[in-house]
Amino acid sequence: MFIQILITVGISQALVLSLLLSLKKNRKTADIILALELSLMFVIAILYCYSNELMQFFPTLPIHAYVLGYLGAFLFYLYVRAKLENRFEWDWKKFGVHLLPFALAYVVLAVNMYALPAAEKLVICKGIMMNDHPLWFDAIYYGLFFGVFPYYLFKTYQLLRQHDEYILTKFSYIEDVRLEWLNRFFWVELAAWSAFVLFEVMGNYWFSLLPTTGMQMSFMVLMLGIFYLGIYGLREHSVFVDAPLETEEGIAAVTAGLPQEKADIYLEKIRQFMLQEKPYLEPKITIAELSHRTEIPINHLSRVINDQLGLNFFDFINSYRVEEFKQLIFDNRLEHFTLLGLAFEAGFNSKSTFNAIFKKFTQQTPSEYVRQMRQFPIAGQNLS
Repeated sequence: MFIQILITVGISQALVLSLLLSLKKNRKTADIILALELSLMFVIAILYCYSNELMQFFPTLPIHAYVLGYLGAFLFYLYVRAKLENRFEWDWKKFGVHLLPFALAYVVLAVNMYALPAAEKLVICKGIMMNDHPLWFDAIYYGLFFGVFPYYLFKTYQLLRQHDEYILTKFSYIEDVRLEWLNRFFWVELAAWSAFVLFEVMGNYWFSLLPTTGMQMSFMVLMLGIFYLGIYGLREHSVFVDAPLETEEGIAAVTAGLPQEKADIYLEKIRQFMLQEKPYLEPKITIAELSHRTEIPINHLSRVINDQLGLNFFDFINSYRVEEFKQLIFDNRLEHFTLLGLAFEAGFNSKSTFNAIFKKFTQQTPSEYVRQMRQFPIAGQNLS
């Protein structure tokens, strides 16, 4: 009973976080999906933890926890995709097929249970909870833990790795706020799935080593994961509450109109600050920090960079780093530096990012540019 209450209290945080997401003023599609995912986690935990009580009134209700797991696995993948795509929209033609496993599992449950008398339903459901699985339920059981769950974890992993590659060619550094949050969410989901396979499937159903605690231990891992995500999301990132974000997408939602005269003043102020203070030499400079130092509101700063210069913040910073690199190659004090060393001096912190950004702005690789400027090949230097 104590563990049951502990899980209930812990998993209730998922419901609280879901409520916070629902109350956000600038909700996006990803926020709605995450709210649904967290609410579903809470419902699944309640269905299992109070299965004995629920079966007295609705015999088949606890079994729905396994069917709802199919939907939860897909929602996690969908949430990550919505966070990574700037303008994500639900498309039945594209995503409707992903609901088929959930629909199929529900049909299997309905066909085998709904037409039975209440007393027979209760016997079957109690048997399932005691590891006496009929063949049709094994299909649902294994389909969840060894089918849809690992499949969507793998698909999500692919999305995150593709986004890593995208950042290396697009941004000045890879420590992106949303990516870090999504990576942590992924590892929590992976830990939860591993716990269910280890404690529930193997420890309980296969070998009966944990016949009464296997599923409870699994939910404890899930509960701790949600607790960790809640603390991390609330303290470190604007996941569950409204706040200015450091990415172009987040700022767009709070950007207000800016008179042209004021925009021109801000633009000149930004240019002077960049030339005099050279904040781009800091590898991890953010738009929030630049806003603070220039005393220009973050939404106005973003608006000026986007509209007046036609750049996003990351390209804006990197354009100055490229120009700084061009100056450093003629600095006699740094003639012993490699091209990569000069790139680091200019504010870059990644070889691949430096190569991609430099070619984007100059249509040449760094070594090609330096060779052209110095009029002789550079031995041992090949950053292309």
